[in-house]
Amino acid sequence: EIVTGRTHQIRRHLAGAGQPVLMDDKHGQFKANKAWARALRDQLDLRVKHLCLHSWRAVLPRSDGNKLTLEAPWPAALTALAEGLRADSTPPERPA
Repeated sequence: EIVTGRTHQIRRHLAGAGQPVLMDDKHGQFKANKAWARALRDQLDLRVKHLCLHSWRAVLPRSDGNKLTLEAPWPAALTALAEGLRADSTPPERPA
């Protein structure tokens, strides 16, 4: 649960838990991202140059006790990436 909303908090928490966000050049793993980018380009013909993180739903408390739910569909690029990864679920070799 993200509490403070500080810049990069989600990315730092995920990286600290050993699950960095794909293509995160600030908190991610440079060598692994490079391997993923190459594999996605060569195997799936996808060029991924942005952070692969999307908040599709946010639920916020309201002052009246109800909740406000906001939803956003996945961008086309992330949908293509997810479909491509489902088609070939073998990730590239992770560099040491």
